[in-house]
Amino acid sequence: MQTMVTRVAIAIPGWTPAEPLQSVLLVSADPNFRAVAGRVLRRECYAAETVAHTGHALLACMRQPFDIILIDEPSVERAESVVAGMLKHSPGVIVVPMVERPRDADQLLELVATACLPVGTAHRPAVR
Repeated sequence: MQTMVTRVAIAIPGWTPAEPLQSVLLVSADPNFRAVAGRVLRRECYAAETVAHTGHALLACMRQPFDIILIDEPSVERAESVVAGMLKHSPGVIVVPMVERPRDADQLLELVATACLPVGTAHRPAVR
């Protein structure tokens, strides 16, 4: 037996969608991780864009400014060189190399929320 799901849009008078918290660019060669992480970030009201590699990330940074760039790079040395390049082309952006990929949505959101904290600020849980 098949179940059919229909999505219905209902207008709510006086309601406007919330502005995105921050703009996040996710760089990962893994298309499955990009898709899932992008959905998680958008669901939590981040303006998220995903790209496959750092070349595309630089092009995306030229098109629009980002608050945070998450780079899924397993090599620490490679991540450091990528971070240096991103900072050169996008001054003021927070670049977070993910040497260890988040295992679930909560870890990803905590990573983004922690990256947004000023230096020296105590840890706070991800915004819900």
